[in-house]
Amino acid sequence: MSSPPQDPKSSDSKEISQARGAQTLIVVDNDDNFVEYATRSACHLDRRLRHRAVVLFVYNDQEEILLQKRKNELFDGLWDLAGATHPLHSEAGDESYQESVVRCLQDEWRISSPMTRVLSFTYYAVDGDQCENEHCVLFAGKYSDALDPSPEHVYESRWVPWSQLRGELEEEPGQFTPWLKVAADLLAANVFRDEDQLEQSFAQWARLKESLGPG
Repeated sequence: MSSPPQDPKSSDSKEISQARGAQTLIVVDNDDNFVEYATRSACHLDRRLRHRAVVLFVYNDQEEILLQKRKNELFDGLWDLAGATHPLHSEAGDESYQESVVRCLQDEWRISSPMTRVLSFTYYAVDGDQCENEHCVLFAGKYSDALDPSPEHVYESRWVPWSQLRGELEEEPGQFTPWLKVAADLLAANVFRDEDQLEQSFAQWARLKESLGPG
């Protein structure tokens, strides 16, 4: 039985939320060109501040997809893909999309695994008095070893077949994060020609993108 989400207003959660809110995000235009920097808190309160983000699609040897029940001040307690975060700005410079993926895997699962950029999309979604307006890049990779989810980020996790995820999205869309729903629709329409061959589909998609070249 699934355990209920913990109280996001607990003292520990408040400290984590405040630390996250002080992070500096990268605000971009519709073509992902840099516009300015803004705090995470500001980005989540101002719908005009589109900012960079990544989402992680992880599957195993059985081609099951890793889902986590998200522990966060935004869209708390909803099922998500393996991870989601923002590339950050610091005194050292701007974090790349790939660097933020590496950090996310380590922070949320304490693992390291190769991840490949697949596609990007934009979306806008509201949660109470906060929002997400993101230019989101999806990365995918295979991982089949043991997981050690961080209790700061993850309530619980599970592995599901792609067909089951699609079915749950049809039956209970409100149980999933907005960006997961957008990503799943894009993958179904563009990448997964055969829903039982995820790895093969990703490889074919990569070859197609390479043949088309940049642009």
